[in-house]
Amino acid sequence: MLEHLRRLEAEGRYPEAVLRPALAREELRIRYAEGEIARLEEAHRQAVAQLVSRARLKAARLAALAQMEEALDRFFPTPETKEEAHA
Repeated sequence: MLEHLRRLEAEGRYPEAVLRPALAREELRIRYAEGEIARLEEAHRQAVAQLVSRARLKAARLAALAQMEEALDRFFPTPETKEEAHA
């Protein structure tokens, strides 16, 4: 739309008093859209970072639990773990 208005301005088909406000509105619309895109991209980046952080925390907890379980099996063996150790 902006290019079309500039082309009309260059051709001199419409008076400048009519085209200037239209050009200004289009430029304002474009700046708003660019700002909105930047805001949405930043929100998306933050959401992804939060999701990755939660996944890392969950993985760390699971790893810690697995290590704790192995340590408990070593210190307090059950009949099942004794059989596994001898097998």
